[in-house]
Amino acid sequence: MRLALAAAPPDKLGRIVGMLDSLQERGVADALLQAARPRLKDLRLNRPMRFTRLLAVPLEPALVPPEAWTRTPIEIPRNALSPIGEAVRVAIGPVAEEIEAASLGRTMADQAMVARLGARLWPLAAAAGLPAVPPGWEEAGLPAASAAPVLALCRALWRGPARQSLPRG
Repeated sequence: MRLALAAAPPDKLGRIVGMLDSLQERGVADALLQAARPRLKDLRLNRPMRFTRLLAVPLEPALVPPEAWTRTPIEIPRNALSPIGEAVRVAIGPVAEEIEAASLGRTMADQAMVARLGARLWPLAAAAGLPAVPPGWEEAGLPAASAAPVLALCRALWRGPARQSLPRG
């Protein structure tokens, strides 16, 4: 199925991604999309604004596919996003719900809203008291020892100049 998605014509891939974007639990869907992910940026799909996707905007320069992750302190494996997103969501509580409510019906193409919500979210995420190993971390195939350096990089990117970057797709 992964190979079929990777080879799918752009219009079909766009429709499939749109359908998968509507899922609340995306673990399996993200794994299926892994082979097609390099093409997604070129397709410039109008992706729905989601909490974890918004949280990941400043992390984009450091994100790598799980199979390419070398465990260096300058990389974040893409499969860490879901556990990190859930940990931040719990840590910031009602503010996460407010951000999600404000993003409903919007897409990542709305760069003004990404910047506005991100300006609120990213500093909170950087300062959030996250667990040493976020729930779901090891289930995502990540070693517990990798959590501290990955979270440290996330915090630096949420605090740093990368906060000014806008989504590429």
